[in-house]
Amino acid sequence: MGCNYSLDELIKVKNYQMTAEYIGGFKKLGCDYKVDDLVRLKNYQITPEYVGGFKKLGCDYTIDELIRLKNHQILPDYIEAFQKIGTPLSIDNLIKARNYQVKPEDLKKYADAGYTFTLDEVIKLRNYSVPMEFIVGVHQDGYKNFTADELIAFRQKNISAAEIRKIRSGKEAGGKE
Repeated sequence: MGCNYSLDELIKVKNYQMTAEYIGGFKKLGCDYKVDDLVRLKNYQITPEYVGGFKKLGCDYTIDELIRLKNHQILPDYIEAFQKIGTPLSIDNLIKARNYQVKPEDLKKYADAGYTFTLDEVIKLRNYSVPMEFIVGVHQDGYKNFTADELIAFRQKNISAAEIRKIRSGKEAGGKE
């Protein structure tokens, strides 16, 4: 194992069924965890492979952060997907996104439609059942995008995307915009 553990630490290693492969896996990643830290990781079923997935993405999380991510079932590929669309999120926002089932593809669709909503605004739009089709439908080149609150208000007042586009077109034709 290449570890210089005390008798008490060896007993913990044995009691928690930590193998040389398990401990060595972390050491190969450059993680020099103390036995008590390894016990915490083992209790939360955090493996060297799980930690290695984050390290490949450039994420060097603390044990407490790894436990939070594991508790919320956040995998490295979820983080990677946000990174790929240019939206790296903090741990708190990753957890929030996961809890509200926000997918990286959702944020990309908003961005592709010209919107730069915050995660909280995306969650708010979802909570108020404002569909993506509606948001994309009201977007018009040459016009300022609506805010999340404005889009929610339109939906609450049953104003359709077609009606909004018609009003905007009428203003343009009348020279009022």
